[in-house]
Formats: sequence, structure tokens, C-alpha cells
Amino acid sequence: MRRASREQDTLPWRFAADLGSSFDITIGPSGTVETPKPRPTGTWLHVASTISADGGVRLYLSGKPAGAKTINPINVDPNAHTTIGCKLGGNYFEGVIDEVRIYRRILTDDEIAQLAR
Repeated sequence: MRRASREQDTLPWRFAADLGSSFDITIGPSGTVETPKPRPTGTWLHVASTISADGGVRLYLSGKPAGAKTINPINVDPNAHTTIGCKLGGNYFEGVIDEVRIYRRILTDDEIAQLAR
């Protein structure tokens, strides 16, 4: 990932849920990828995302692709705070977040499907 070059571009990445609508991942000021709306409620879901060096961002729900977009350039300050389950302004995810994992490589579709089982 490329280091941000201007102060206003030094935002973190976040992985969050809009209240009752979708899951999304936002990569600093560069862009957002969302799952289809409405998102399932009242049931356990496995949520995953991959981010590639060329700007490819993919979201998965319960092991199946649910959203994709190319975000280029990816400008994220590596020293900025990262949030999982909260958007700026304090919109917190209402539910349980369990077994958070961050990998140093991109998982394949098959690996994500296996983790969702």
C-alpha cells in the first residue's frame, strides 16, 4: 500500500456495519465497498474482506463473494487507527464480533469459504 502524501489523506481503514443495511470496508479517503442491502439480521454471519496491492477490494458474506471494487490509489496512513465494528461518529455494531483475523497475504475464495464453515 502506498503511504498517504497529504495530511487530509491520512485516514485509517475501517470495517463496519451500517445499521440494518450493509457491511462495508472503507480504505482511508480512497473509497468504500459495500455488501448488498439489506444485510441479514438475527443470524450468525462470517464476514471477510481482501485487499490487494493493485487496489482490488472484495467482501464476502458466509464464504460467498458479496461485493467488489477497485480502489486506486489506496492511501492509508499505516500509523492511523484501524476500527472494526465502528464508523466515525460512534455508530457501533450491535452484536458480537468474534475471531478477528488479519493475514499478511490475500486468502483465496476457497480459503475464505473454508473459514466460513
